[in-house]
Amino acid sequence: LERKNFLPESVKLIKEAFRLIYRSKYNRRQAIEAMRKELPQTEEINELIQFIEQSERGIIR
Repeated sequence: LERKNFLPESVKLIKEAFRLIYRSKYNRRQAIEAMRKELPQTEEINELIQFIEQSERGIIR
C-alpha cells in the first residue's frame, strides 16, 4: 500500500480493518458491523466492506 502511495492514515485504517476480520473472534457479519462502528467510513474501508458483503463464497480466515 505504501508503494502505491496510499496515505499513512489509510494504511493504518486498512490494517485495523484486517485485524477485525482476521484476528478477532468475530464472524464475518460481526466483523463488518465492527468496521462500520469503530472505523471512519473512508473510500478504502467502504470498498473492503462492500467486497466482503458481495462475496458469494466468503473469505478465508
